[in-house]
Amino acid sequence: MKKTKKDTPFLSSFASLGLDFEKNLLIILRSIHFQCTLRKVL
Repeated sequence: MKKTKKDTPFLSSFASLGLDFEKNLLIILRSIHFQCTLRKVL
């Protein structure tokens, strides 16, 4: 039982990190797509 109590904050922080990682991935993908479209237009 003590282990689970210690693991919960770690899991919650890990989950928040995962969400941030997904957001960053979306931003990176959008920027790459934007650059590709710019190159096609130019």
